[in-house]
Amino acid sequence: MTALPTSQVDRRQFAGWGLGILAVTPITFAGMLGCDKRNPPARIARYRIAGPSMNPTFWGCSRTLICQSCGVTIRVDEKLLQLAIEQASAVRHSSACWHCGTALAQTQLTAALKASALPPDVIDVSACVPTDLQDGDILLVEKHGIHVKRLLGKPGQTVSVDDSGRLLVDGRRPAFPSMPHVAVDRDRLRVSSRWHAVGEKATWQRRADRSWLAQDDSGWLAYKHQNVYRAAGPGRVLDDYPGNLGIERSLYPADGLSLRFQLSTPRSVEPTKVKVWVAYWTAQGIDVQHQTVVVHDAIDVAATTKPTSSAARERTASTMVPIDLLSPPQPIGLRLSSSAGRQVEIRDLSVNRGVLYRINPTVPPIDVRVSNRPPKYPFQLDGNEWFVVGDNVPLSIDSRSWGVVRTRDILGRVQSPYSER
Repeated sequence: MTALPTSQVDRRQFAGWGLGILAVTPITFAGMLGCDKRNPPARIARYRIAGPSMNPTFWGCSRTLICQSCGVTIRVDEKLLQLAIEQASAVRHSSACWHCGTALAQTQLTAALKASALPPDVIDVSACVPTDLQDGDILLVEKHGIHVKRLLGKPGQTVSVDDSGRLLVDGRRPAFPSMPHVAVDRDRLRVSSRWHAVGEKATWQRRADRSWLAQDDSGWLAYKHQNVYRAAGPGRVLDDYPGNLGIERSLYPADGLSLRFQLSTPRSVEPTKVKVWVAYWTAQGIDVQHQTVVVHDAIDVAATTKPTSSAARERTASTMVPIDLLSPPQPIGLRLSSSAGRQVEIRDLSVNRGVLYRINPTVPPIDVRVSNRPPKYPFQLDGNEWFVVGDNVPLSIDSRSWGVVRTRDILGRVQSPYSER
């Protein structure tokens, strides 16, 4: 499904213009880097991020704009913002807000570009030993330029693709603690919430300040997704990227949903135990997450789908989740139970998704200047080969386009970034 008008820039042009090629620019070197089979010297180099291929994990020079309709803040890479302005001018059409679907006027995009820039992230890159590298590590690699990419496949592993185009490593989808999250819904920014109480006994109430209040056993609160690209009709959560403006791209069903909110117990002077259940619809069955938190002041709560087996999901879900509660367009349910029947308040209720690493059959090979061609799946990485991908999956040019990188192409492992202020 094409999410944006075909008159917008497509990825062939994007790659041809070179915007996806340069991932970083060097600042200073502290010595030679590399991924040595022996113990490497403890060298560190510093780089400044350039380009959008690792959004939302790392950012190059970027701008923020605020949707005048819903108030959501959208961070956009500078180059993508320039493209969005050019396309709006050429075809009299603007990009749309990912959150409410309202068109972003050319004047608004231009004003954002003229505003103060958010400085690019700066990363420290250290030398590494190949055997120390772990799935999900972020690497600096040299392949048709210098890039920052995430490690998905190591020597000896097999990279394949499932029927939906999702990348698999040794038959499993990549998953690691540092996987980034992409915004799906911000309830506090909506006049009309996508959440609704289910059942007559549910005690949920949405207040004027867009917080939720529940009493004792709350019953279920369900999230119903709406596709802003299809007249806000019900539909699956898609792997959209809020900052990918001005680029034609196909959107696919996403998973790996997560929920975050701030929990408190108003009018309570004593710590209160609150049981929290979050249920997710997944293609493998209903996944129920449960935790008990002790609330005195406000506390942040997070829950994410877990890769449990289908049988385990169904056994857990059948004991407490109504059979008609969840579905593909209504993928999340939330339930609370407090001790002593106290009121429970939720603020800043937000839905996020994990990054979905996949191939895109509509994407042409990279720039004709690059002789490499995309790999044919499945294939096994030999003792000197690595498979890397950018977190901005729709736009990143990486091993899916120019093939594997070799050990000699790995310049180092990326440390925690910081911004130049």
